Amino acid sequence: MALIERVDTTMYAPRGPHRILVIVRLVGLVASGAGCQTRLTPDECAARSSDLAHWLATVDQSAHALPDADLATLDLATRDLPDPATPAAPILELGATRTVFLGNVITDRAELQFRFDRFLVTQYGKRPPLALAIDRAVSWRRVADTFELAERAGFEQVELYFLAPVSPPPLPEKPLDTADCPAVAEAFADPKTLGARLDPALRACDCRVDPSALRFSIWTALANPHPIRVVRIATDRAGTMHVHPGDARWADVGPALQPGAGWLVAR
Repeated sequence: MALIERVDTTMYAPRGPHRILVIVRLVGLVASGAGCQTRLTPDECAARSSDLAHWLATVDQSAHALPDADLATLDLATRDLPDPATPAAPILELGATRTVFLGNVITDRAELQFRFDRFLVTQYGKRPPLALAIDRAVSWRRVADTFELAERAGFEQVELYFLAPVSPPPLPEKPLDTADCPAVAEAFADPKTLGARLDPALRACDCRVDPSALRFSIWTALANPHPIRVVRIATDRAGTMHVHPGDARWADVGPALQPGAGWLVAR
């Protein structure tokens, strides 16, 4: 039960000092547990450490492109795209029941147009992309209307945010026990250097830690549990036109949009 409580706290916590604190507490707690792990030969340990390094290279460690508060109120559509999104401003949230722009709850179309115009005036001629974080339940008509308002205000590009699929390691039968390998516990003290310190830490104790528990703890410490991917499209009407019924859900039609899309039309 103690493991599950800490997993729930850590997996969904934003990056920051308190996340690191949770990890350190977890390692410190389980390090005092009993139960010796099998000591591998140097060659076996080297092979295991190499496999771990290859796996770690596949873990998405991208920065959070949306504050966790946004993710708590939005159910983004999932899409497997190659490149992580970089934090963009401004972000417009199209939620299932409300619209939020720069922290302001928007009541109608006119207010959103006003907020767009007011923001762009402060950019002194620059035209940053407008980032759209859209809930799965939002209608295509609402998305298309927003796209039209963005073009009218002067945004030259729109970024559409999607959640990338994640594959966390399976929950281990037991928590990570570093009693026989204190160097691994020390490596977790600083997540920024964890990847580089793992190999020497494991070799120092002949890999006397449970591999499944180790992978789960590493993923919890380093992985972005909500990786964001982006599709950027121009508001120039020159690309492919995408026409869908106005009542279609974003979850059903949004993931089909390609970077070359030029205009969104609801019928």
